[in-house]
Amino acid sequence: MDYAIAHAFLGVTFVVHMPTKGTQPKVISLKDDAGKEEFVLKTLQRGDLVLIENGGAGDKLVELVLARGIEVHRIPTFELGNKDRCQDTVTAQDWKIKEEKSTGGETGDKLTSRKVRAMAVMAAWQQRPELFTQSTTTDQTMLQIKHLFRAYRMSQKVLLATYLRLVSTFKDRYLLELARLKADDEDFVVDKARVDAHAVMQAMNAMLVVIPEDEREQFMAKLGLDKIKERDVIPRKQIDSMFRTIIDALMESDVISPFMVNMKDTLDEIKKLLKTLPVYKLVFEPLQGCGPLIAARMISTIVDIRRFENDAKLKAYAGYHHFEDGSRARRRAGQVSNWQTELKQAVYLWTQQTIKLKSSPWRAKLDLRRAFELYKILRVRQVEADKMGIEVKLLPDAFDGREISSVLHMTPADLGILDTHVEILRKSAGVQYIADSSAPKEAATNPEIGKFVRGIKGNALDKAVRWLGQQVLKHIFKEWRKAIGIHNLPRISPETEENDDASSVEVRTLPKADVTDRRPQPAAGL
Repeated sequence: MDYAIAHAFLGVTFVVHMPTKGTQPKVISLKDDAGKEEFVLKTLQRGDLVLIENGGAGDKLVELVLARGIEVHRIPTFELGNKDRCQDTVTAQDWKIKEEKSTGGETGDKLTSRKVRAMAVMAAWQQRPELFTQSTTTDQTMLQIKHLFRAYRMSQKVLLATYLRLVSTFKDRYLLELARLKADDEDFVVDKARVDAHAVMQAMNAMLVVIPEDEREQFMAKLGLDKIKERDVIPRKQIDSMFRTIIDALMESDVISPFMVNMKDTLDEIKKLLKTLPVYKLVFEPLQGCGPLIAARMISTIVDIRRFENDAKLKAYAGYHHFEDGSRARRRAGQVSNWQTELKQAVYLWTQQTIKLKSSPWRAKLDLRRAFELYKILRVRQVEADKMGIEVKLLPDAFDGREISSVLHMTPADLGILDTHVEILRKSAGVQYIADSSAPKEAATNPEIGKFVRGIKGNALDKAVRWLGQQVLKHIFKEWRKAIGIHNLPRISPETEENDDASSVEVRTLPKADVTDRRPQPAAGL
């Protein structure tokens, strides 16, 4: 039996199958976890075939179905199209669509739309089976990595939340003790540089409630903090490091260590699975700055590159796209972010690693882009200065007479020239770079020039780093497709990118899985 599925993790899942060829499809509604489990574990039988969209909520269901040894074929969402296109596909088959009623907080329109998608999957299978790809053991490994990495990230978030709560407990208790000491003794001095050890010790005791009382002295002695006397005076700058030492030790204590061990075991399992993936070896392992954790993060969010119609869609999925007004995608109040935050964070972490790798070819690309962004900013501000009648030369003499319209016109030496020139401008204006954004900013001695040079380097670096993220996503899209044997270029990306100078790479293919093609013969229509 062939089953087409539109799965919802928390909502109603619709299953469509054809009792007899050429008849109306039969639709099954799985409204709760019990119904979904029964379908996967009982209704499905060896020899059945599951048809489902590629990616999204269906991944978890597919992992379970594959674990049962059931054959799965998946179709990219972009091949099905939007709600209206799916409805046209279904009506073209002369299949009737019955409107659904609201159930469990989901509107009737939403449920009807999901049911129509399941019916459209079945129609596509009957009319254009070449759009589907059979899931292999490699795909199953990808889904397993996704499952494990999600568990690892959830544990990591819980651990971080615990850490921050302990820090918050320390601060609250510490301030409370200072207030009590001041109430008992009006002459008690709250010094900016030093603090009374009594308040610190009370805060320590508040943090150590998870350690049995008879073990606390031994715990403190192990950390070398047992010699603190109540009336000692402690330098304020040492307090934070003292409490972080305690928190780090708590994380490794018998109370929390089993949790930590579980995380490490999960991470080890992820790394072992990565080594079995040709895609990891061919695409991610050669990418400098992309270690197993960053690679696992990217792989677990993408899973199958065939989900994306072109590299622009992958960039949009990662939040590295632009809105219609030209502004870059970012979280905004009152708006839903429709990109994958884990993938966006993984790309960002890779760019930060690349900044540190001076020998990386990607770092060389970044430096060229930084120079270009810096040049563009200085050029725009030079025009502004000229309009205001301010006599200042913002661009170095070395750029006089050069025509620069893209990053291709930049040379490796340009970044050093521009950096040096900006530093000279800063000194002449009395503007200094302050790494700590919370530190007070001194007024420029020459404010007219100061406003044209302040923040230039940071702005240029931010833009260059974002550009680098777009470039690596484009690289991953191309290399991943080559790795799975897709050599034809996808449809032209609607984005226009500067420096589209990706070097040619050797075509590499993965060993094809030994699977049996059960696709029906194409019929007319659709």
